[in-house]
Amino acid sequence: MSLAEIRNEVAKLSREERLDLEAYLMFLAQQDDPDYLAELDRRVERMDRGEKVTAAEFEAMHRKLVAEGR
Repeated sequence: MSLAEIRNEVAKLSREERLDLEAYLMFLAQQDDPDYLAELDRRVERMDRGEKVTAAEFEAMHRKLVAEGR
């Protein structure tokens, strides 16, 4: 299947299906990215040291980012 054919098929998908496809493509792009994998390792190490946020802190950060349009 050509890229043009794939694009035509993607255009037929629902918004939800396109968002799911977008997430999958991002996963594929990141799984071989050494910088991304190193960042994941750093984050896991920080969590293992106890550097975590509560659900309330996470929700507050999320609300702030949404308010900023990010």
